[in-house]
Amino acid sequence: MKKIFFLLLFIFLSQACGNSLVQSPREGYIHTSDGVRLFYKIVGNGGETLVAVHGGPGNSLNSILPDLEPLAQNRTVIYYDQRGNGRSDLIKDRDKLSISKHIEDLEAVRTHFKLDKVTLLGNSWGGMLIGFYAIAYPDKVKRMILHSPGEPTKTFMVKADEEMQLRLNQQFSAERKKRYAFVSNYQNWVKAEDP
Repeated sequence: MKKIFFLLLFIFLSQACGNSLVQSPREGYIHTSDGVRLFYKIVGNGGETLVAVHGGPGNSLNSILPDLEPLAQNRTVIYYDQRGNGRSDLIKDRDKLSISKHIEDLEAVRTHFKLDKVTLLGNSWGGMLIGFYAIAYPDKVKRMILHSPGEPTKTFMVKADEEMQLRLNQQFSAERKKRYAFVSNYQNWVKAEDP
């Protein structure tokens, strides 16, 4: 009698929870073809899936997760820490940090979660990465959202810096420019009592 009760209870709970008792874990690791472990976290459970790619290098999925959390209300959002970042494997070999390795990692994420075509959101450096991914795998990209993407070339970076300096000179007083120069110097952050 107890066995039948527990069996019925299990069936009831499985149906009531939408089979969540047998769903895959909400976080874990993906193993890449060159042996690097990439940490991932899944938020939400909607029918549409979005893969969110953080900025950096040097950031983690936690740098964008709080701001993007509302996106998980109607969809499934997959975040992952890029190689050498966050809870993914740290990399000492510079050759294993190339853009081609990052592109293959994103492809490993897509295949791990069995996504035919992927909707991507890339923040800062992540915006550049999803652009390179789209060039390498155009038939695998459904949509791309570029969220404050970084400049794709050094030439554009220099031009953006020149434009920022021009705007600073036009809009800020000498005192305000001096303050900006101080706070934008990372050495001052490291030495500050309250960075």
